Amino acid sequence: MENTISPMISAELYLSISVKKQAVELMKYVDEINMENGGEGTKLYSTAGTKFKKLCLQNKLNLLDASVRHLGNRYQLRRSSESL
Repeated sequence: MENTISPMISAELYLSISVKKQAVELMKYVDEINMENGGEGTKLYSTAGTKFKKLCLQNKLNLLDASVRHLGNRYQLRRSSESL
């Protein structure tokens, strides 16, 4: 028996990778816009390379790597607009 991937699975895999790449590019684009409009100086948090990620792997859990930038909350927004 031959060990190959069917054309249908290959197409689905290609689309999945393509969609993921487009999503990542779009997220980077949005982050650039946020940084240009008041987000500079904010910290980018990530799950990659953390103790939590290591703990998940040790327990056979698949934690997806993710990044997020905290831009503040309503309370901070209200305070900053009052000072203007």
